[in-house]
Amino acid sequence: MMQCRPLLALLFLGGAARGLVQPSPLPPPSPWARPQHGSCMVPPGSLGPPNALRDLPVGAIMPGARQDAEGTKVEFEVERLAMTPPAFLLRGFLSRHESEYIMGSARARGELPKAQTTSGSEGARTRCRVAWLGHDAVLGPLATSVGKLLLTPESMAAPGVGVEDLQVLHYQKGGEFVLHHDGAPRSMTIIYYLNGCGGTWLPLADREGRGDTDRRSMVLNNKAEALEAANGLVPGRDGVLVGGAREGAREVQPGDALVFYSYKDNGSGQIDWQGELHRCMRACPARERSGSR
Repeated sequence: MMQCRPLLALLFLGGAARGLVQPSPLPPPSPWARPQHGSCMVPPGSLGPPNALRDLPVGAIMPGARQDAEGTKVEFEVERLAMTPPAFLLRGFLSRHESEYIMGSARARGELPKAQTTSGSEGARTRCRVAWLGHDAVLGPLATSVGKLLLTPESMAAPGVGVEDLQVLHYQKGGEFVLHHDGAPRSMTIIYYLNGCGGTWLPLADREGRGDTDRRSMVLNNKAEALEAANGLVPGRDGVLVGGAREGAREVQPGDALVFYSYKDNGSGQIDWQGELHRCMRACPARERSGSR
């Protein structure tokens, strides 16, 4: 049997009728005050999901629509997976043309280099190769759609807000990225499952109303405390697991996407060490995945 390994694309961002529909104009500027020490005072409610998604209960589904670079209408569904972090599964978010374009563009690079973390380490992310794709005539409109649909107007208007190049990850059999935080200055991560394989686990995610351990009162101040809190937890039983071919996982199809936010949305500007902790699961033997942050 031919083995199909995870191919993911990850996009990192720094921000009417019931439903999520791409607006046409950019939001007006918003005043973000800067105190004397130089850090940014973040308005409460600006670093989380937009109003259309903010109050969506866990398990609820909302219809959405946008246009791809060819002007084709793409209809998708948004399901809320967790309250903390605000995490959503976007079913059918990528058009077939976009998925094939991303995979083809990455493969056209030839032999891809090994993926590294931001610190330059290769140990945390194993058996994985990466291609970086710029915002061209296809990926530029996609990134614009993501920003307008999933960031608040205040975040879009913040000083220095931007979108990183698309990171396409090809995990070989047994490849994974251990528990980690994307962290500053990334305020939101969206992972595209290009071929419907691979898995992402958020062990400390709060699935309020799902009967699991209540984590809403948890206070974590750094990465070490988050890793300690996740010790002993099991994918599929604890937190939220998307893909990964395990019991308790939410199944994904090619073109689906996972979205989660990295900062507390209370105006503190602090990283959400609890909710943002996540792991890219070991590649299953029959699929591939791609992600973008």
